Amino acid sequence: MILFPSINDRIFSPSSPKEVCCILQGITEPRYTSFLKECDFIGKVDESGFLVCPYRFPSRNSFLPVIEGQIIPKGSGSEIVVKMRLHRIVSIFMAVWFGGVFFAFLFGILLVLLDGIKTAYPILLGSGGMIAAGQILVRLSFFLPARKARKRICEILA
Repeated sequence: MILFPSINDRIFSPSSPKEVCCILQGITEPRYTSFLKECDFIGKVDESGFLVCPYRFPSRNSFLPVIEGQIIPKGSGSEIVVKMRLHRIVSIFMAVWFGGVFFAFLFGILLVLLDGIKTAYPILLGSGGMIAAGQILVRLSFFLPARKARKRICEILA
């Protein structure tokens, strides 16, 4: 997706789907009991798939990836199809925010056509900077934890 980051990946494991499920359950805690002990992920895991999020207490990163996966049997092992995306509420909020900033940028372009660049310069610079800063914030805050989560999943399933 162009506006928001997402990662689609396939991980192959020599373990059976039931073993993969047990391994993932070992590092995942249910959502409301995760504050009791240290864990890598919070969410739910069953034999058909999982829906987890990296656990970073006391971090307040709203851009942590939501990791959705399917465990598919392949020969003597398994294939895990992983989709990482932003939380839906964060995506909606950022879409509204980027929409407003983009509208201001379009207003600046219209102002350039009507009055010239000197009048529109502050609006174009401000809104363009906010779009760039917003994209950098979203992408860095998503991709760094997503890369660590993928590495951790590959490490335990290999």
